[in-house]
Amino acid sequence: MQEQQSQQNQKLFYNNNYDRIKNQNIYQNDESSNQQNYEQKNSDFQENSQNSNNNFGINFDLWNNNIEDLQLEIKKLEKLENDYKWQEKREIKQKEKQQEKYALQDQMERQLIQRINGQLGEFAQYQREIKKQEKQEIIKNNYEDLLEKKIQQKSKHLLEKQFENEERIQNKAQDMLAHQKQLIQKKEDMLKKLSFYTKANQIQ
Repeated sequence: MQEQQSQQNQKLFYNNNYDRIKNQNIYQNDESSNQQNYEQKNSDFQENSQNSNNNFGINFDLWNNNIEDLQLEIKKLEKLENDYKWQEKREIKQKEKQQEKYALQDQMERQLIQRINGQLGEFAQYQREIKKQEKQEIIKNNYEDLLEKKIQQKSKHLLEKQFENEERIQNKAQDMLAHQKQLIQKKEDMLKKLSFYTKANQIQ
């Protein structure tokens, strides 16, 4: 309701100023006309000027209220920006913690692979001792194949998990950047409106 009243007041203000300028131009163009037309137009100009001043005086408080509303809105936007920055820092910390977690998991996987390699070494030594036995040779081949497949599957799982995490972090960063741009654009719009009302007050 207040916004609608403000728009009506603004329209009335512009209409009165338009009439004032229009009458002034008529007055200047018809200055060489007869005295009767001059007095009539001058009287119309003074009447419209008085109406404009009266209307502006009535609506002056509404203009100030609009400026205060804009200033309050700008403060809200600044608070949102500060909240966003705090949330962004928190996301960065969470990302760092996740990276530390993944690094620890990677270290544990490497240690597991080292233990497996150690077991493979022990198994190879065992196989050399029973090399002449064909059955043991078959067991060795099957064990190595099975172990290699398990290692490959584990490595593939780790790579897929790392890719998913990186993609999720990238999408989150893009969403946050788009949200920040919207906040900045909204703040700029509010500042433009505030500048307009301030200039209008200064003119009067």
